[in-house]
Amino acid sequence: MANITRTLQRLLPGAQALPPALKKHPANLYEVLSRTPNAIGKEVHQLRWSEKRISDSYWRVTRAQFKCNGEHGKAWGQLYWKGLSPLSFRMSLRPTQT
Repeated sequence: MANITRTLQRLLPGAQALPPALKKHPANLYEVLSRTPNAIGKEVHQLRWSEKRISDSYWRVTRAQFKCNGEHGKAWGQLYWKGLSPLSFRMSLRPTQT
């Protein structure tokens, strides 16, 4: 079994060139949104919210701009936090400090 694994790894490109579906880390916000035909109106949530058992919280995308083949960019949206009415923000990859 180890021989098959090594053979397959040699056939794949380097870690930087792997397609998003084969990467070991989860995709960032811009990678997820750039794969959808129309990002406007999509609802996304952070994985750590699920880990912390925060439900009914998500971003609804209102605008998005991508660069570097969708790996970076800017996104704007409305934050629905625990079912409350939306708050408008520019979405970011960096978590806010509390």
